[in-house]
Amino acid sequence: MNIMNCMSEDSFHRFDLISGQLNISFESVLATLWVTDDSDENPVVITARELYAQLSDICQIRGGYAIFHPKDIDFKAGKVTIGDTVLDCGRQICGYLRHSEQLILFICTAGEKFTQLRQDFDRNNDYLSGFVVDTLGSMVVEGAMDYIQQQIENSYAAQGCKITNRYSPGYCNWPLVDQRKLFGLLPLNDCGIQLTNSSLMLPIKSVSGLIGVGQQIKKSKYACDICNNKECIYRKVRNKNNVNL
Repeated sequence: MNIMNCMSEDSFHRFDLISGQLNISFESVLATLWVTDDSDENPVVITARELYAQLSDICQIRGGYAIFHPKDIDFKAGKVTIGDTVLDCGRQICGYLRHSEQLILFICTAGEKFTQLRQDFDRNNDYLSGFVVDTLGSMVVEGAMDYIQQQIENSYAAQGCKITNRYSPGYCNWPLVDQRKLFGLLPLNDCGIQLTNSSLMLPIKSVSGLIGVGQQIKKSKYACDICNNKECIYRKVRNKNNVNL
């Protein structure tokens, strides 16, 4: 996929990836699972290794993004205006997006198989396998966006521009309900991702959000301490030494 050749505005740029393109090592899986005993006898290690070996068959990674010129980024009000749509991103994210000349809105899914496997394992009371495959699904969809974001960053760097981190509804005090507005700016049901009445995505292992682009962008570190999402896998990785498996 050549990102640089598809940086035009007002169109939706689709992508499909395979697990081999993602930077997901078995060691990173164990770290995300908070495994401190990595011996071959550990049931978590055994289960994780079995499922990790199946990633290429489980993954159905697809997604896409569109590029917009924001009408306004109001830091004081915590609002981003794109056309007639006002996103209530909050002051924190608006601060990170300051100086953005363009906004990239994205969606991505790891596919339905992660959810199906989780449900099958749970029905058979194999909760360990369910937990591991659920974690792998989260890592895959985030790893896919890491890959796409890096490609976008490289392409814009060649044009003298920088990008922000990516930010999603439900994180950094951006209300999840705004996901419906974000989807309203993208092709309906594209990439097989849909929204429930409560603004959750299906397949479950999916992400959406935005990235700022500009010449004066300053990329900030993710601020876990002031984010309100306690279930984020990255927060769990940071605190992994508090739990032993």
